[in-house]
Amino acid sequence: MEFSAPAHTAQRTCTQCKASKKKCDKVAPKCGRCLRLSINCWYPHTDKPGGAEPGLDGRDPRFDEVFRRLERIENQLPSTERFATRQSSVEQLSSQYSLPRPLQESGSCDWTLNPGSLKPHWMTFILYGSVLRVTTENQTTLEKIIHKYSEHTHRWLPIVSQARMERGIKDFWNIVPDPGFLMLVLAMHLLVTPVSEHPKSTSLSDSSWYRACKYHYGQYVSLGEPSIELVQVGILIALFEHMQWVEDRAFVTLGICARVAYALKLNQVASQQSASQFKESTPELEEMLLTWRGLILLDRYINMPPFESPRQPAVQQNPFQPSSLENVTNFNFISGFKSIDAQILEDFWLEVEASRMLAQVQELVRENPQKDSFLRARAPLVMRNIDELVRILKSKQAKSGRFFGLCSCFTAALQLQCSYIYNQGPGYHESIVQLKMLGEELKSVASECRLFNGFTENYLEGIRPAWISAAYLSMKAQNMFSVTEDAQCLIGTAKGPFMELLQGVAPRYRFAGLPPFASCGQDN
Repeated sequence: MEFSAPAHTAQRTCTQCKASKKKCDKVAPKCGRCLRLSINCWYPHTDKPGGAEPGLDGRDPRFDEVFRRLERIENQLPSTERFATRQSSVEQLSSQYSLPRPLQESGSCDWTLNPGSLKPHWMTFILYGSVLRVTTENQTTLEKIIHKYSEHTHRWLPIVSQARMERGIKDFWNIVPDPGFLMLVLAMHLLVTPVSEHPKSTSLSDSSWYRACKYHYGQYVSLGEPSIELVQVGILIALFEHMQWVEDRAFVTLGICARVAYALKLNQVASQQSASQFKESTPELEEMLLTWRGLILLDRYINMPPFESPRQPAVQQNPFQPSSLENVTNFNFISGFKSIDAQILEDFWLEVEASRMLAQVQELVRENPQKDSFLRARAPLVMRNIDELVRILKSKQAKSGRFFGLCSCFTAALQLQCSYIYNQGPGYHESIVQLKMLGEELKSVASECRLFNGFTENYLEGIRPAWISAAYLSMKAQNMFSVTEDAQCLIGTAKGPFMELLQGVAPRYRFAGLPPFASCGQDN
């Protein structure tokens, strides 16, 4: 039986470690570093393996460079395929943005197993890599994503200015990435990409694109400072979760947005600017005002049918005053905005004012699901406010040909009538006639997007949630009175077109594919 000679400690550093200026553990006959790198190891005053003289003369210098690069990579990054696929981009970003330094300071710590070593610079680095990966996997570009978003969702939810998106693209290709812009790109990509194009997964909540966006958002909300970008990104993610019915996460995401918005005091900024009539503006101030209004609008949208009684809102609104209708007729303040198209801004403001009516109705339905006394006392007042706003919006629609705000107003009125009739019991002829009129109004509004009167290219992109909710609510109203011949004569024609709307939108937005009466309210 053969026995190997026991290892002992040498008196000097081995020649390999000395040449590479690395620390040697001086273990003979082969030190730990040489053993790990599978290279020959020898010490001074010993024979070099293979009969060569000790020193550097017998080595190929190219191997020294290879070993140095391998060791540098090993100390800085975990060996994963996802970084290998972005080698050129990562090397360029690393050299110009000085990102590997945090891990060099912490030694060869593997941050995939110890997230505490993931410093802010590396969070931006990984976020940058996620954007590159997502755009490559979907065979798209930043310019295409932003263009598609601007042509559709931006037209009814203008919370991000075009100038900032253009500036973000320029900074991205100059390798000076802004974390807020990178997260905005990921969120916009979710909105403009059909579900069918997502990577294969058991459910949409497990989509790698969605999870990457949500993980990065959660990291920056938890570890970063409050910023307007965090509110904007959260709004877009909540809209995606709502329209694609990603479990029940839209309410939670929007709640986080609201807390960040309150931390930034966006509500106070909006109140102060309303009082001063917005005579002076900056791009930053305009985005703050539009983001706050967009948060309010989406908060009302995600509480619309076919869900059960509306939940507590993430953003509270002040009691409605009839004098606030002046905001709908007076648009002089629009001239103060410089970073957004005046037409888009006016349409957006109409939607926000209509959402105030939604909030009133949702409050009544939420607080009085079965007790009709309070509802009976407040419903007429709320209906008068809705009728007054509808009158103003119709006059604007006659001049401009656009329907902004009307769909939300009619949906609010229809929801209030359904709740009122449910508490009173069926059989009220006047209420049935009112439902008939509202159903016809909603059909004319829905025809704006040509879902009933033809189709246009990409007609499914950027549909407002209010249109889908209007279809559910119209079908609910018809279902409530389908047992009476009188009701069938009045509103029996509404079900077909609205069912057609839902069937047409469902392939793009999973929210439209929910069972029509699975969660429509108290009368299920």
